[in-house]
Amino acid sequence: LHENRAIKLTDFGIAQMVDTLALTVTGQILGSPAHMSPEHVEGGLLDFRADVFSVGTLLYVLATGRLPFDGKNPHTVLKKIVECDYVDPMSMTPAMGCRLAAIICKCLQRKRDDRYASVELVASELQAFLLDLELSDPPSELRRFFSDPPAYAAQHAKRIVGALTRRGREQRRAGNVALALDY
Repeated sequence: LHENRAIKLTDFGIAQMVDTLALTVTGQILGSPAHMSPEHVEGGLLDFRADVFSVGTLLYVLATGRLPFDGKNPHTVLKKIVECDYVDPMSMTPAMGCRLAAIICKCLQRKRDDRYASVELVASELQAFLLDLELSDPPSELRRFFSDPPAYAAQHAKRIVGALTRRGREQRRAGNVALALDY
């Protein structure tokens, strides 16, 4: 998030270009190792599920404020990725709730077959999660946020607490204590 409130995504695809003639540099990594999938690190077959993994790393950062895979050098980071060695996002930010944590963890599965089958399914799960929080129009929410972040944050917190309280009470009445507590 740039200081002028613009969202900038960078670096996607650079690591894929390592094998092109102009960019091949033996023994070097181009791109962001922290967002590479295990199959990418191991030189395996890459498909859309590698993108799902990378989306998972971004969701993790947005939800917790830190990368799921970090270390003092790229080798340590790559080793953690291959081993899928990361701190459970719920233990870092319990307020995110089980549902968002489950979405993130499914994206970060070691085996690509255990991840979402597409980025569209991740988006669908996230949209359902937001709807459950009574946030039905994400683009409008973003516009309101970027027009006045402090005012939005204050108002947003009240709305979310209200929505979570309502959902929790509904689940308690339905006898689903675990979900009620999660809300």
